[in-house]
Amino acid sequence: MLGGQLGRMALQIISVAVLSRLLSPKDYGLLAMVMVIVGFGEVFRDFGLSSAAIRAPELSRSQRDALFFMNSAIGAGFAALLAMAAPLVALWFGQPELVSMSQALSIVFLLNGLTAQFRADLNRNLRFRKLVVADLSGLVGGLLIGVILAISGFGYWALVAQQIGIGVVTLVVSVAQCGWLPRWPERGTKIGAMLRFGLGLSASQLVGYFINNVDTLVIATRLGVVDLGYYNRGYQILARAVSQVRGPSTAVALPVLSKLTTDQPRMDSYLVKGQAALGYTLIAGLAFAAVAADPIVNVVLGAGWTPVVPVVAWLAVGAVFDTTAYVGYWVYLVRGLTDRLLWYNVGSLAIRATCVLVGSQ
Repeated sequence: MLGGQLGRMALQIISVAVLSRLLSPKDYGLLAMVMVIVGFGEVFRDFGLSSAAIRAPELSRSQRDALFFMNSAIGAGFAALLAMAAPLVALWFGQPELVSMSQALSIVFLLNGLTAQFRADLNRNLRFRKLVVADLSGLVGGLLIGVILAISGFGYWALVAQQIGIGVVTLVVSVAQCGWLPRWPERGTKIGAMLRFGLGLSASQLVGYFINNVDTLVIATRLGVVDLGYYNRGYQILARAVSQVRGPSTAVALPVLSKLTTDQPRMDSYLVKGQAALGYTLIAGLAFAAVAADPIVNVVLGAGWTPVVPVVAWLAVGAVFDTTAYVGYWVYLVRGLTDRLLWYNVGSLAIRATCVLVGSQ
């Protein structure tokens, strides 16, 4: 998983480096605006059912089938909602281009809904190599599509096509790697406990989504599309790269720690080692990014992106604290404490929103 994430980070850096030289800050600003809405729907698309399947002590074939159809239906529903709400998205941000962009990107909901349980099956069974192959294949396919369209002069449509391409390729490769095709679930299949866990986790993830996107919403509303484009590039360089290491650590930790719930001392030992592993690797890298933001931005983005330098430097400082607290998230998931996770995130959102609103003055 670590090797796969290094590959993912490399591909994302390549994507930023290449496409930033072919497209404008406004193109990225437009994508960032619509991706705020897409990301909001993505919280509910999965409905926490992937994590529910991964941590379940036992998972029958019929339960897996039922979860697949539920994820797919939720994804299709959100795709339809975004397509219909596209004019409102454009009106909110004051950018008419967002109508067609939102309608095109709505298909991402359906693609990710179809993919969710295939990825959960690979994760649950610790088939991490196949999971990595699916992820990297999607990124490579999407990048190739985006670069071709950017060179051909399609502007922000290159970024839209890149997102759709990632979803299509990831779905196809995940199905091929999993070797499982869903059947219509049997009547009376019991998934109530999983739905309750998923509902609690979705509520927590919804609040967490606002925590992670309140900055984008405020910048888009108060400062405009160009400033948002600068901020989005800095965020992509740093924060997304960090999340691509921390996120897969959860993919490993959740199925493993779920098997240790009856052995508290051993679980504690695993948690301490996980904390140390993230701290001694990511925090050292973040310290480097904070002091070397200027050359990093010049190398990755090229000339004309100087306003991104302080964004990268300060996000690196903030990410140190996020990383230090991250292992606690594993405990909430493994112990099923989704109600407590929700209140933790509500408190975090209040602090983050206050800071961003004051800073935007």
